[in-house]
Amino acid sequence: MKAIKLTKGIVILAASGALLTVSCKKKENPTSTTPTPDTETTTASQSSTAENISNDIQNIGGQATSNSSGQLTTYRNNGETEFRLESSPCATVSISGNTYSVNFGSGCTGFDGRTRSGMLVYTVNMPGAYYRTPGFSFTVTSQSYVVDGNAVTINNKVVTNTTPPGFNPASTNLTWSVTANLSINLASGAGTVTYNTARTHTLANTSDTTVYHGQSTAISWNKAHLIISGNSNGVNTKGENYTAVATNLIRNFDCIYSSGTLNQVTSFPSTIFGPRPYIGGTLAYTPGTRSTRTINFGNGTCSAGNNTVSVTINNNTYSFTRP
Repeated sequence: MKAIKLTKGIVILAASGALLTVSCKKKENPTSTTPTPDTETTTASQSSTAENISNDIQNIGGQATSNSSGQLTTYRNNGETEFRLESSPCATVSISGNTYSVNFGSGCTGFDGRTRSGMLVYTVNMPGAYYRTPGFSFTVTSQSYVVDGNAVTINNKVVTNTTPPGFNPASTNLTWSVTANLSINLASGAGTVTYNTARTHTLANTSDTTVYHGQSTAISWNKAHLIISGNSNGVNTKGENYTAVATNLIRNFDCIYSSGTLNQVTSFPSTIFGPRPYIGGTLAYTPGTRSTRTINFGNGTCSAGNNTVSVTINNNTYSFTRP
């Protein structure tokens, strides 16, 4: 999470592929009525951590339930090294009936820079089917699961493939509904944050035959283009409520933010390393009783010309360059 100070005292937070948030309030001053910035970043930072962890759990499950080898050697990205979960396959998948147990042992650091330990258990409704199969779903539970020192308790998380059976990929995209309720004890004793969400994930380029290859072959996630919409809410460590409404957030896995610009990857594995940020769509974020911040992530293109993100607060719009 990086803070960038703009003109007019606005402070903006950026998280890779997760949330951007702005805070602004008036400060009481007996000699001045000039608004001064609210630099409170707790809610944004904690919500962003929870968002990343929740999406990560889903991503791991998507790969694990499409893998019969008992190993998690790649991170849903067909061997692209920077998206691998680990440099050696220390995370293993044990399959028993309709249960997939992903065990990270006492600690496993991946190419994504995150260290995971403990276990995630995915219970599927259709043994032998896959994440890409219409009607397929999994429920996730956790056992002593820790990510970068954040201890995660999954109270409830269900991912369901909502694509109609017999769909035509040329005209119908793969879709998943995602509901989650997490409780996270943050690292270094920072407190507990809760996170609830109900969202829809869409594979926007299902019609691309280099991405979706039919039901018999895994999706090529290194070329996938996702659209995410829906609501989330929770409580931060201060006991404050927050809400966030995502509308058509665009995240392309072949678009990498590196060296200060967006880079389109055309060959795999790639030598370009970096996060896959949102490059389009909006997020209306309301922390506590403060005004809603509407963040516009761009025009959806992966190019240096889309390096600007705008934030609107109380009809005032501010722009900044991606950090």
